[in-house]
Amino acid sequence: MTGISTESPGKGCPVVDGYQPAADDQLVDPFSAWAVARRETPVFFAPALGAYVVTRYDDICAIVNDPQAFSSSDILKPLKPAPLAVTEILACGFDPSKLGAMIMLDPPEHDKIRRSLSARFTPKRITQLETEIGTAANNFIDHMQVAGTSADFVEAFAYPLPLRIICRLLGIPVEDSEQLHEWATFKLALQFGDMSLDEHVRAARGYVEFQRYVANLIDQKRADPQDDLISAMLAPTAEGDVLDDVVLVGQVMGLVNAGHETTTTVLTMGLYHLLSNREQWEMLCADRGLAAAVAEESLRFDGPIKQLWRRSTRDVEVGGVPIPRGARIAIVNGSANHDEAMFDDSERFDITKKRDKPNLAFGRGAHYCLGANLARSEARISFEILSARIPSIRLATGAPSGYARNVTVRMPLGLEVEWDG
Repeated sequence: MTGISTESPGKGCPVVDGYQPAADDQLVDPFSAWAVARRETPVFFAPALGAYVVTRYDDICAIVNDPQAFSSSDILKPLKPAPLAVTEILACGFDPSKLGAMIMLDPPEHDKIRRSLSARFTPKRITQLETEIGTAANNFIDHMQVAGTSADFVEAFAYPLPLRIICRLLGIPVEDSEQLHEWATFKLALQFGDMSLDEHVRAARGYVEFQRYVANLIDQKRADPQDDLISAMLAPTAEGDVLDDVVLVGQVMGLVNAGHETTTTVLTMGLYHLLSNREQWEMLCADRGLAAAVAEESLRFDGPIKQLWRRSTRDVEVGGVPIPRGARIAIVNGSANHDEAMFDDSERFDITKKRDKPNLAFGRGAHYCLGANLARSEARISFEILSARIPSIRLATGAPSGYARNVTVRMPLGLEVEWDG
């Protein structure tokens, strides 16, 4: 992967040329590079990213808890500048500078939008969805078993289940979910992917189509409000503010991505590590009360977010390393969740170990994931039902079939499993 920025490190900052998170080996195993970094250069400059990289738990917490010094405005900035052909396509959509999801906004704009959504993601509201989550899980398992004794777990269960639930929350027709998934994948690829020109053009076209679909859906909800999240977002905030359509489009697209891509990873990688450590799967089958612990350990050990971005608003120091004003910073949540100083036996997947520190899979501070309770419920219920209904499930090929070339999100492309008939 080539450099993406003219930024260069300041004095006193180590440079690590070998940190290449879009390289094939680090897509499969990012953990080894993270472990070396935590031990030898916990804060360093990566020429491949044109960014400073922060790998330890305490340093990352200090950054996310200080939005005044570390802005989130860069969080969705593309990995590479878009070629002219792509820029021309994107110009047919909404103004990208106004299309930011809540995750890239700083207070007070962030807080205003978050308040308008929070009532739909309360523990009480999520509890009300649990029956629907369980019904969906059982339905997808029914389809798997009717089709035979093997399946791609990602295609058959891990992505359609959370996608169906987020569509239900937003008020999006379930029959549109397949197309929605494709568009959401294009959106992530544009923001964090490393692509050929043809792939880049295709993703840009899909992204603009996604925008138009959501804008049309918003118009429908405005004309005929329903009991769903999009309709709720159209209502004035507590302060009497009404969100602009371009802002609404950005929020809805962001919620679609966050509402299913992350849970897909938790379900897929969680099952992979359970079946790779068969005794832990057997523990779950014997005691489905462990399902919540499975979800939490899956989030910590191999969660959906590898790294996120910040931009320094002034000269700062992180972990003893000076970082100049205006620098791009990668905060590696995935590494923080393996920090030996925070998690005992951190490189072992263990559903029985009680962790003293909260993992950073869903972030921390003002940008703590709004849908964390939903994702945890989806994972817990899914593992409960999978262990009850298919206890003989096992890996068919030994590992996920590959990962999307994405430096921010851990996205397994497939996981072949089989079970007794």
